[in-house]
This record gives sequence, structure tokens and C-alpha cells, in this order.
Amino acid sequence: MRENKSLQASFTVLLLLSIISAFYYLIFLLDFRNISNIYLYGVLLLVESYVILQTIGTWWTLLYTDQDYRDHLYWKGRSSPSKKS
Repeated sequence: MRENKSLQASFTVLLLLSIISAFYYLIFLLDFRNISNIYLYGVLLLVESYVILQTIGTWWTLLYTDQDYRDHLYWKGRSSPSKKS
């Protein structure tokens, strides 16, 4: 169970780093000196907003996943003594 706690702590740190990075990127995007075509800029903002939301959603899902997806064959292999040739 300790392995899950350290993994969850790592995901928490990565989630915070991704949110901070997204914030700084958003500041860059909202700098109006970077606009050359207002329509393309609007499309860019919509697409980047979608990407940022998808990224946060992915990290959020990983952070709160408690289910162990390893099946019975994995645990059977772990419990049996190793075979030496």
C-alpha cells in the first residue's frame, strides 16, 4: 500500500506542475501583442482551452485511481518461486 501513496504523491506534484505550466502558457496566449489574425487567434484559444482541460482531466483521473488493474496471473507469478534453469 505504501507504493500507492508514493505514486499518488508523485501524481499530485505533477498535477500541480502541469497546472502552473498551463497558467503561464495561458498568460502568453492572452498577450494581445501576439495576435495577427483575430479569427485564427479565437480558434487557437478554443483549441488550447480544450487541450488544457483534457490534460487536467487526465491528471485528475490518474490522481484518484485506486483500482489495481493487475489480474490473477500477475499475482500467481509473483507468489510462485522463481524457476532457475
